[in-house]
Amino acid sequence: MLGKIDDLEKAKTDEIHNLCSAINGLKRIHSLEYVKEVNKQFEAAVKAATKNGKVDKDLATQKIIEALGKMKEKLEEGKAFWPPHNKTRT
Repeated sequence: MLGKIDDLEKAKTDEIHNLCSAINGLKRIHSLEYVKEVNKQFEAAVKAATKNGKVDKDLATQKIIEALGKMKEKLEEGKAFWPPHNKTRT
């Protein structure tokens, strides 16, 4: 868990540091709405990789990577993917 700015700086050397924790309130890095939408997307990815109550980890990983890619595309277009801001920014 990244609890302090120093922890965040140290984590930047880790390739998956952004998946560890979405920090709320720290210089407004992530809003609660943003965190909820990311979680919703990840849950949907895992659900899509679940059959008969068992998660296919490889498929779940693929689905999460796809979800991250779609979120990245929206951000690169200057659009938010989380409500209530999921419209084009000016």
